[in-house]
Amino acid sequence: RLHEDGRIGLIDASGGESFMTSDSMKPLLAKNWEKYGAIMAKLAREFQVPVAYIMGFTTIESGGNENACASCEKTYTDKNGVTHQWCSFAPNCAPAGHKQCCAYGLLGVIHANVARLSGGKHAGQDLLGNPELAIRYGMMIFLDNWKSSGDIIKAVKYYNGGKACQGGGVFHMGGQVGVNYCDNFVRACNTFVEMGLAPSA
Repeated sequence: RLHEDGRIGLIDASGGESFMTSDSMKPLLAKNWEKYGAIMAKLAREFQVPVAYIMGFTTIESGGNENACASCEKTYTDKNGVTHQWCSFAPNCAPAGHKQCCAYGLLGVIHANVARLSGGKHAGQDLLGNPELAIRYGMMIFLDNWKSSGDIIKAVKYYNGGKACQGGGVFHMGGQVGVNYCDNFVRACNTFVEMGLAPSA
């Protein structure tokens, strides 16, 4: 169940509602709001979405790093020696002459989507160090996914590559709990609202 303030509730079989949250995300959420809150609030009004959604993607995609550049390596090996799929379209992350990242900036947007949505005006590398531009393209993708799917969790899943909610996001950051990308988005949104950082609409 979606709430106007940005919380996303889970309804159980008896009709009761609960909200997933995460204490471990609170320091990062506070830091991200202090650094990007004004930009987030501005674009939340422009795109007519709860600012919590922007905060959710910022937190689980880049951890709040506006210069984040995900590796173009096709796979990566975790600390347990397990190899995972990383960048499915490596090594062709961006055209020659561009900074090679699998995804760029605050919201982890790939070059092809930036080029498509801007009609060639912008490239993925333009999102680095430009949080407003990164949020703008990230929200365009998310809202397009939401419109086509009609379901916010499906839209979040598609933002993560479309196959499943499993995986920590392209940067594997954000103080996440486990590896369910969709659940971590919900946790970030709900925890942010619970903290009361954003002014009421």
